[in-house]
Amino acid sequence: MNNLAINNLNNIPVLDKKYTKPEMKAKAVVILGSSKTTEPLMEYLDLCSQTTKALVQNGYNIVTGCGTKGIMGAAYYAAKENSVVDLKGKPIQNLAIIVNPLWGDENLEDCVVIGKASSEANRIMKFTKVADNFVIFPGGTTTMQEATTLIRHNFHSYESGLKKIILVNS
Repeated sequence: MNNLAINNLNNIPVLDKKYTKPEMKAKAVVILGSSKTTEPLMEYLDLCSQTTKALVQNGYNIVTGCGTKGIMGAAYYAAKENSVVDLKGKPIQNLAIIVNPLWGDENLEDCVVIGKASSEANRIMKFTKVADNFVIFPGGTTTMQEATTLIRHNFHSYESGLKKIILVNS
């Protein structure tokens, strides 16, 4: 992580409100999954890249934690590489909500950081504020924590509307 990126953390909003508008949330997909590349997950990296590419090409913004490895990295780089401009001339964006302090494998240069969180649990709640759609790939304990928090939140969110949650290989 370069010093410029670390210094810019102070300029990142807690959550950019423009991404919490209903029309933005409807066209955003959070991709969750392991941020580590392990042998059991290798088969999902290509599926994640293909899924992300298809979503971007169909006008969806992709939201991740901007990690560079594993499922998160596959989604991040597929969103970056397949970014397009929609029919209204607006760019499809590679969006990120980071955890502060940083984990150390983030790529802050090729995404739009729209918020920062104090913990993984806090970040998943922010993900629910910026997206109505979630694709959860296999992962480790953090992915399980994020998935169960999201599912619990969804179960109790009758007023704010239910999220679409896809569990890959469930």
